Amino acid sequence: MNYQLSATNWVVRLADGDERAIETMFAKYFDRLIRLAARKMVGLNQAPRSSEDVAVSAVKSFCAGLKDKRWVFESEDDLWARLFIITTRKACAERRRAYAAKRGKNAQFRPTEGADDEETDFFQQVAGREPSPELALELAELADSLLALFDDRPEQRRIVELKLRGFSTKEIAAETGLVERTVVYHLSNIQETWTFLKNGEYLIENAFDGIGVDELAESVGLPSEKIRSFFERALDLWRAESRDATGAELLRLKLFESEQYAERRAVGGEAFERFEETLGRTCDLWKARLRGDWKTELRRALK
Repeated sequence: MNYQLSATNWVVRLADGDERAIETMFAKYFDRLIRLAARKMVGLNQAPRSSEDVAVSAVKSFCAGLKDKRWVFESEDDLWARLFIITTRKACAERRRAYAAKRGKNAQFRPTEGADDEETDFFQQVAGREPSPELALELAELADSLLALFDDRPEQRRIVELKLRGFSTKEIAAETGLVERTVVYHLSNIQETWTFLKNGEYLIENAFDGIGVDELAESVGLPSEKIRSFFERALDLWRAESRDATGAELLRLKLFESEQYAERRAVGGEAFERFEETLGRTCDLWKARLRGDWKTELRRALK
C-alpha cells in the first residue's frame, strides 16, 4: 500500500489498526506532541514524567481508542484535533500531580510560610526552583516576559521582582511598605493578567495551526461560546486594522469553517497563496496585539 497517494488514505486506515498507518501517524505527529506537552508543562522541571513521556502516553491512549473503535477519522484535521485533546489533558494532569506532590509529600517544595499555595504554584511556573539546565533559559525568558507586562506599573513590577526572588506576601509587604491585603490584591491581579495572556497565546497559536473552536474549548475547560467570542472579537479588530477584507474572510473560514476553508484551498489562487504565506506573520501580530491594543477587548470576551 502506498501511503503517499493521499492524506486521507492512511488516516482512514487507522481505524482498522493498520500498523503502517500508525507508524505514519507516529512519524508525522510525535515531535509536535512533545512540543505541545512541553508548552503545557513549562516550569515543571521536577515532574516525574517528561514531555516525551506524556507524548508517548498520549499515543498509547490514542491507539487504545483506535482498537476500541472509539474514533473514525476522515481527515488529518480530525486526527490532529483528537491527538491535541489527549495530549493536552495528560499534560494538565501531570501539572496537577506535580503541584499536589509539592503541597504534600515533598517538604522541599512546600510554599513559603504565609504564601498562598495557588499563588506560589503560579510563580513557580515562571521561575521554578533549581531549574534543570535545559529549562533554565526558557524559564528566565518567561520571567522577563512577566516583568515586561508591568513596565508601566512600577509598583506591581516591584512585587513581581520580589515574588520571583522567593519573598513571601508578608516579606513583600515589609519591603514595599504596603499592607498585606494590598499585596495579595496585586498578586491576584498579576496572576490573572499573566494567565489571560498565556491562555490567549495558546488559543491563537493552536487556532492558526488548525485546531477547531470546540477542541480548544475542551482542552482549556471553557465553553465553546467564550472561545468563539474571543476569536470573533479578534477578527473584528483585525479587519479594522488590516483593511484586508479578503484576508479577514479567509481567516474567518480557517477559524470557524474548516470544510469551507478546505474547499477554498482546493480552488487556490493568488489571494489564497498570499494569505497562507503570511499566516505565520499574522499569528505573531495577533499575539503582539493581545499584549497591547487588544488586551482589554479580548480579556472581556473571555470573562
